[in-house]
Amino acid sequence: MAVYRPDAYICNGCGNRFNNEEKRILKEQVDGIFTTKTVCPECLSADIRTTITGHRDPEDY
Repeated sequence: MAVYRPDAYICNGCGNRFNNEEKRILKEQVDGIFTTKTVCPECLSADIRTTITGHRDPEDY
């Protein structure tokens, strides 16, 4: 089984396309539990999608 990392992120709010180095991460604490969210560096929206390119291993089909 292969693990794929996003090649690019696309914000559903403003349409900004950004890569892994440009992303922002917000850390939140809720009831003593820390969570992280990837957000758009332009508008800080967490409503984003990812694109993945590259090859797939034959056993993953």
